[in-house]
Amino acid sequence: AKGRLTAIHVDAIGSGGTGTGAGVGRNAFAIYTKCPNRLVESADVFTHAGPATAFRAPGHPQGAFAIESALDELARQIDIDPIELRLAHDQHPVRLHQMRSGRERFGWAKARAASKAGRKAKRRLRRGVGMASSIWGDFGHPGAEVTVRVDKSGQVEVINGLQDIGGGITTLMAQVAGEVLGRKPSEVGVSLGDSRLGPGTGSGGSQTTSTVTPAVRNAAEAVKAELLEIAAKVLETPIAKLEWQREGGVRSPGGALSFEALCAEMSESGIAATRSRPGTYGNHPMAFLGGRNYQIAGVQFAEVEVDTWTGLVRCTRVLAVHDCGRVMNALSVRSQINGGVILGCSYALMEERIMDPDSGRMLNANLESYKILGAADLPEIDIELTEVATGNNSTGAIGIGEPATIPTAAAIANAVGDALGVHVRSLPITPARVLDALARLEGSQP
Repeated sequence: AKGRLTAIHVDAIGSGGTGTGAGVGRNAFAIYTKCPNRLVESADVFTHAGPATAFRAPGHPQGAFAIESALDELARQIDIDPIELRLAHDQHPVRLHQMRSGRERFGWAKARAASKAGRKAKRRLRRGVGMASSIWGDFGHPGAEVTVRVDKSGQVEVINGLQDIGGGITTLMAQVAGEVLGRKPSEVGVSLGDSRLGPGTGSGGSQTTSTVTPAVRNAAEAVKAELLEIAAKVLETPIAKLEWQREGGVRSPGGALSFEALCAEMSESGIAATRSRPGTYGNHPMAFLGGRNYQIAGVQFAEVEVDTWTGLVRCTRVLAVHDCGRVMNALSVRSQINGGVILGCSYALMEERIMDPDSGRMLNANLESYKILGAADLPEIDIELTEVATGNNSTGAIGIGEPATIPTAAAIANAVGDALGVHVRSLPITPARVLDALARLEGSQP
């Protein structure tokens, strides 16, 4: 049938210096599962260059650029909508919803018609739109040991040895403990950043929130259970008949205790409980590469403006539609996605490490000649959060730091292809490469 994929073959050669990292095939292998034949072959070639290392979803932005560009080129050749091609081969229910929802929010049909008119009229300034899908996993794990402590004055403190490198985990820890105990986040102290405070986890790898916050909740619940025991004695009421109040404290048929009054009944040492996060619950039906971990879904849409005389590309807007399980703090989630999109735009349009092919030395003299996106280059970023209750841990948290950048460059590349009618097959999409692509297109036309 027209538009039915029969095979996908990924042949990847990694050139990460003395490091590894040729694995770029997950996007092809694990997203388009309705394609019956999928083969990924990867190998690393060691060279005299600095070793590659992990950087925000290692292998995935590259893999997304490759497979998503190929799908768009195929869709152009057989004259079908590239979203319809993806919908026909993806089985993840969340990603299917995201594509359909994002298509409407982004104004896909109208924008595609406008880009087609621009190509037909051979305008100098052309707009184009593209989209791309992403896949990532829930990497939360056991190991973090969090202590929650309450003293006689009612002060709540959450204690763990992890670092907050700017993702906002301090706020989330206060939120989770506060939600359990009926305290505002501003009333919960958080102590972290020292290994003596208990095992934490790395602040990275899309694992921090989903590893630590379940341990916070479990510890806070243990403290709450001890407080209920105290309340039962003071109020002379069975625990089963006590009702914990949203603002803290307890109520019973015969009386009530505020949180402060309840804490005043504690011993001088207060109450402290240390708990960890158990392993991920169950085997999720939409697993990441056949394992236990939930497969995170995401899609992004991009619009670009291309000057066909100079080859200059400007990304004007991006719609990022992402799933990160339970959205615990929308502001911090959106901040993570903003950062991921900005990084992906920089990767797509500017960043290039230039290597001497003989010595392996980097020829970029300094960061002035290694171009990155600046404030004036930023697109308008719109974000749609797809909340999913996975039941994988006690807070429902899943990471978002890495998937936020995976499909960005691919979506921008596809938008450039839509504007020009021909794809740029190498990153970054520099003016020279745009002009080369246009020359290739003109050369193929009669």
